[in-house]
Amino acid sequence: MSKNLEYFYYPPVNPQFFFPRSKFKRYRGFYTPYSIESKFFWFLFRNSNYLRLFFKVNQNKIPLPVATIKRMTGLEESEPFFNLGTKGIEQKATIVVNDGNNKRFLKFAERALSRKLVINEAEVLLGLEKQSVIKTAKVISFVNDPNFICLTTELIVGEKFKLTKLNNKVFGLLSVLPSIYPNKDNGTIEVFSHGDFCPWNILIDKQQDIVLIDWEMSGYKPLGYDLFTYIFQTNFLLHPKKEVNDIVSENKTYIDKYFERYKVNYREYLIQFASLKVKDEENKANSKLLEKYKLLLQLHDLQ
Repeated sequence: MSKNLEYFYYPPVNPQFFFPRSKFKRYRGFYTPYSIESKFFWFLFRNSNYLRLFFKVNQNKIPLPVATIKRMTGLEESEPFFNLGTKGIEQKATIVVNDGNNKRFLKFAERALSRKLVINEAEVLLGLEKQSVIKTAKVISFVNDPNFICLTTELIVGEKFKLTKLNNKVFGLLSVLPSIYPNKDNGTIEVFSHGDFCPWNILIDKQQDIVLIDWEMSGYKPLGYDLFTYIFQTNFLLHPKKEVNDIVSENKTYIDKYFERYKVNYREYLIQFASLKVKDEENKANSKLLEKYKLLLQLHDLQ
C-alpha cells in the first residue's frame, strides 16, 4: 500500500506541478520557467520554505489515480514528481521518478487524443532504438489498458535547454534529423520530423550532448517543419509581442542555409507549415497561437 505523502503544488492558482515535500530540491529542476513573470514567482517559490508551506496537499488530493499508477509500474514506495500537463484535448500527465538507481519517466494518458499521441511516441521511440544519429530515451514498458495508456522510459537527467534562439549546435541537429528515415517526395518534400522541436524538449546531458525528448508529435512533415517550429512556436509563446517579419529576419541565415541543401525555396514550405499549424490550433480550445499562425500564413501566402 502506497504511503500518503505530502506534496507542494505549483503554481498556486490552477496547480499543474506537484513536488514531493521531502524531495523538493531533488525534483525542482524538472520545472523550468521561461517568461519573466514565471521566473520571478518561481524564484520566490523555490527559495522560500515558509512560502511553500502555504501550498501543500496530500498525495490523495492530486487529481490523478496515483495509487493505480504506482501499483501498475511497481513504484509503490517511490515519491514521484507529477506534471498534470496543459489542459485541453491533448492533456496527459508526466511523472518523474528519481530515487537512487530507480530513474524513470512516465506518460499517463486517459483522453482519446492524448492516448493516440502516447501510442505514437512509444512506436517512434522503439524505432529510434535502431539508430545512432539522435540521442533520446529508451522504452522500459508500455501499458495499453482500455482506460488509459502508460509509457515508461528511462529518465534522461540533464539541463533544460534555455536558449530560445537558434545556434549552430541546434541547427546541426535539425539538419541531421531527417536522415533517420528516407525522405518522401510527392511534388513537395516530406521528411521525418520531431513535430514539437522547441527548447523545452531539448536536454543537455553530462557529456554535453543534445538529447531530444517528447516524440509524440513526430512523423512525416513538410520539409523545414521542425526548423519553423523552433523559430515560430518558441517566439510566439515566449516573445508574443515580436513581429512575424522580425522573427523571419532574425533567422533568415539559418532558413536559407537549411533549404539550400535541398535546392528549394523556403517560402512554399513555410506556407505549408503555417497551414498545418492553423488547422492544429483550430482544434484546440482557447488557443493562444491561432491568430499568430493565421497572421504568418496571411503574410507569406500573399508575398
